[in-house]
Amino acid sequence: MEKIKCAIVDDEDHATDTLQYLLHTYCPQVEIVGIYHKPNDFLNDRDVQSGLNLLFLDIEMSPFSGFWLLQELHQAWRQLPFDVIFQTAYDQYALKAIQNNALDYLLKPIMPGELQKSVRKWEEKRVRHFHPLQWRQLEENLKEPQKLPEKIALPNQEGYFILEINNILRCEADRNYTHVKDRSGQTHLVCRSLKEFEQILEPYGFLRVHHSHVIHPDAVVKILREGGGTLVLTDQARVVITKNKEGVMEKLFERIKKV
Repeated sequence: MEKIKCAIVDDEDHATDTLQYLLHTYCPQVEIVGIYHKPNDFLNDRDVQSGLNLLFLDIEMSPFSGFWLLQELHQAWRQLPFDVIFQTAYDQYALKAIQNNALDYLLKPIMPGELQKSVRKWEEKRVRHFHPLQWRQLEENLKEPQKLPEKIALPNQEGYFILEINNILRCEADRNYTHVKDRSGQTHLVCRSLKEFEQILEPYGFLRVHHSHVIHPDAVVKILREGGGTLVLTDQARVVITKNKEGVMEKLFERIKKV
């Protein structure tokens, strides 16, 4: 089987040493073709870039950040020939922008299981490069870091479908996939878990009401007693509340005037 060629860009020696060890030990399908402690060194290595599959990129570097490097790379390439997995010690606004653009990241300290999961997720992707649409949307999101992004990039067979978050009605789990239902009646099948969508959409008021369902409260048109609490949504779907019933009902009625 052909190896996945990767490079690491991180300004901390111990971080690159750790990731190198984890990749060798837990991801034998990955071959490290370059380790860079200065973003400029990777930027100038066009030969490595052209043959690369995957870049592990630290966000917080000095004096240039990982986002600065991406901006420079996108100016040098019309479309990057490789994909990117970000690394961060946690920047909530950057992480939100990354998640909303269907990009992957690893939190430091990196755990072996999370690294294996990220590599497997990349192997399952149909589009294995950093798409220009993702960069433009990410760049826009990062201009106003404290403002929640208004759109989300949903990966599909052709590339990415850009959807306004306020147009999402509900998300329904299907094993490791999620059906995203929008207000126009379209359904988008996405290779992401419902847990990931829950994390992305929770700041926008979405609720996990069932082990298989995340909904927007505005989509609820009826609350029935059957089943101990059942929600009827605008698309006539019926969802039984099985998670945190009291908390769900409280949040629903925060947005509804009772008489």
